[in-house]
Amino acid sequence: EKTIVNFTSDENNFYANGVKVYDNYVHNLWYRIRLEARTLENKAVIWVNGREVAEVDLADATTSIDNICLSNSSASAVNFDNVSVFKWEDNTWKLYKEYLFM
Repeated sequence: EKTIVNFTSDENNFYANGVKVYDNYVHNLWYRIRLEARTLENKAVIWVNGREVAEVDLADATTSIDNICLSNSSASAVNFDNVSVFKWEDNTWKLYKEYLFM
């Protein structure tokens, strides 16, 4: 099992693999986070609210991804709404699976 992107935050910023990807987020506001794992390039592209904000190296090189783990190690609550998984196919992102949390 590998971790390819570790997404974290502090009191002001979001980070992906230790690289600051978003400044001065607003507490208690929902954000739409998108992560594109580009395994052939060993990169992850991070989007926040529909805007590309960063490209970071994958923490561990991999050729495929077969699971996703979402966790929170802080004392503050983190809420996940919907999680969608897409795959790159025929030169476009296609919906592969959706997870709905209520």
